[in-house]
Amino acid sequence: MGETIYKQLKEIAEMVDDRMLDAQKFDEGNSAAGTRVTKMLADVQKKAKALRQEVFEVRKSR
Repeated sequence: MGETIYKQLKEIAEMVDDRMLDAQKFDEGNSAAGTRVTKMLADVQKKAKALRQEVFEVRKSR
């Protein structure tokens, strides 16, 4: 629990924001951009799961 919940959530939001251009490129037919988007989504899923668990732990300790 080094970082605050806010900072961790902001990091996830920045990860998504950084790939918005790739999402647009994928919509325009660039398959490689879709690969980058799906990789980012897998990373976001892992981080979100860990963050969710941390929020539960903090709530339990209050």
